[in-house]
Amino acid sequence: MPGFDLLVDKHEGRLMAAITDKRGVYSLYIDHAVNQPPLDMWGSIFLGKVAKVDTKLDAAIVDLGNGLNGILPAKHTLQATAAPTDARANIGTLLKPGQMVLVQIKSEAKKGSQHEQAKLPRLSMKIHVMGQFLIYCPMASRVTLSREMNNEKMLAFTAHLKGRGGWLVQPAADKANEDLLQDEATRLQAQWEIIDAARAKSENQPRLLAAGPNALARALIDHSSLSFDHIYVGEKDTLQRMQDWCARHDPALATSKRLRLFKPEKLGQTLFDAYDVHSCLDTLHDSRVFLPSGGSIIIDQT
Repeated sequence: MPGFDLLVDKHEGRLMAAITDKRGVYSLYIDHAVNQPPLDMWGSIFLGKVAKVDTKLDAAIVDLGNGLNGILPAKHTLQATAAPTDARANIGTLLKPGQMVLVQIKSEAKKGSQHEQAKLPRLSMKIHVMGQFLIYCPMASRVTLSREMNNEKMLAFTAHLKGRGGWLVQPAADKANEDLLQDEATRLQAQWEIIDAARAKSENQPRLLAAGPNALARALIDHSSLSFDHIYVGEKDTLQRMQDWCARHDPALATSKRLRLFKPEKLGQTLFDAYDVHSCLDTLHDSRVFLPSGGSIIIDQT
């Protein structure tokens, strides 16, 4: 992604990460209020207890603790044995009420409107521990990479991953050297060991084991730090968040000249002011979406 920058700042109490190019905002990641992070954040990992098995939905309702429930479809359920789940197995043969399950949020809860009921967060027992270049799948055993990355360097590296659980190699890995990839693989496995140890200490009580990635982490997971010419951070406390992330995932980035604290040219100017991100935020509430081709799409509720 040559010509792209990553801007990270707080706006109205929310952490935001905007990817920009010469034309404006390319992609935007937004967190909930900083002081009130939701328990049902995407990617969060819980030890849950099966509260109900619904054979009509072919899914289980799982108690995640703190009054939060989620729905676990049969297709995202793993058997207690190491054998893969039979695609034809129904939820009644896979889970029983009261059973403890390790789950991860695949999609957050959706608030109900005038015309529909609220939707519970959707869960999966196929756990993913996410990094910039690799995704560790402790419940799996296969190493998967795209055909475009089927080169000698990547094949040599993935040979070292075999026998160490399951892995998904992200496209950004093609830009990283082997040392960087190996360091991330080691860190992701260590992160999983911490989560697994927390599960062992939970005494069969539903609880949050690991919160999902915030807006900054999601942007870097989707695109990797190597994709950006510069990474600008709006405030010192946000920079501290960035450095904390670097300590866990990319130590070299913490001292790189590509990572900079924004210095306003005039009093009161924010990072998003300087790069006109606010105009993009304003358009999020419009029903008309203008396309680069000159056309537009109108989205209205029916």
